[in-house]
Amino acid sequence: MVRGDLCKCCGAPLKGAGKKRYSSTVIAYEGLPLCPSCLMLYPPAILKAMEDYPFMYAIGLRDGTVLFIEGVTGIHGEWITVRLWHGIPEHAKQLTKNFPPCPRGVNVRLSDIVWAADAPYDS
Repeated sequence: MVRGDLCKCCGAPLKGAGKKRYSSTVIAYEGLPLCPSCLMLYPPAILKAMEDYPFMYAIGLRDGTVLFIEGVTGIHGEWITVRLWHGIPEHAKQLTKNFPPCPRGVNVRLSDIVWAADAPYDS
């Protein structure tokens, strides 16, 4: 099976992949091949951040912390791995609650994300 025949998020085989016209079980969002379950589970900004990086995205956590990220490098069941954005605008630093630099990425539990945004501060 070719990698393009798998859902970008969960790795499930996609029915109809490889055909010129996809069946209803293959959905392309922002160029990503996704199964219907993943399309419904993950917010659009998270899905876009998997393919369209490095650009600034923001995710708000349940405790009020805001993480400015440059992309999502992986989805692992209930967790995502994100790369933090470097060079956060000065006025936004208080939102990060002094989150430390993490050059290898940060694992974030999906259930703790309450919102996600593409291009905060018009980045």
